[in-house]
Amino acid sequence: MRAMGCALLGACVLGGLTWPVQAQPTQVVVVRHAEKSGLPADDPDLSPEGQARAQALARLLQPADVSTIIVTSYRRTQQTAAPLASQQGVTPWVIAPGKGGMAVHVQQVVEADK
Repeated sequence: MRAMGCALLGACVLGGLTWPVQAQPTQVVVVRHAEKSGLPADDPDLSPEGQARAQALARLLQPADVSTIIVTSYRRTQQTAAPLASQQGVTPWVIAPGKGGMAVHVQQVVEADK
C-alpha cells in the first residue's frame, strides 16, 4: 500500500508532501474548498475571493513535493486544487462523495490509496 501524504478532505485532497528542507514522515494537509459563489446553487464555482485563495494555497505549498491530490466531484474542490495541481504537475484523483457523510468519504479516500 502506498502511503498517502497529504489529504484535503471535504474539499480537495493533496498527497505525498515531502518538504525539501529535511526528510520527514508523510504529512497530510486537509484544506476545505475556498470561497464559493452562489450560483449554480447545486455546484457553484469559486468566487473571485476563492480563486485568490486557491492561488495563495499553491504559493504556500510551492516548496512541497506534492505527489497526490484528491478532490471531490464538486467544481469548487477541483478549482481550489487546480493551481497547485498545475504548478506541481499532478493530475488530481476525483473521488465523488458517497452517501453516508464525511466518515464514508474518508473511507473512500483511504481505499483509493491502496
